[in-house]
Amino acid sequence: MSTGNVISAFSEEDVERLTGVSVRQLRYWDGTGFFKPSLADDNRRWTFSRVYTFRDVVCLKILNTIRNEL
Repeated sequence: MSTGNVISAFSEEDVERLTGVSVRQLRYWDGTGFFKPSLADDNRRWTFSRVYTFRDVVCLKILNTIRNEL
């Protein structure tokens, strides 16, 4: 059984729970261009228009740690 093409995708709520970065902060960072989700629709008003990859989650966890602890 091969798992070479597994894609992990996370909603804003998942990312908030995993990283500690609030949905409001995620949307602010997206709007300012500081950190954009890898899988995003041009129309951000749609449900699930911001979808984050595993790599995004790891980066956001690191950013949140730097922001709050250092």
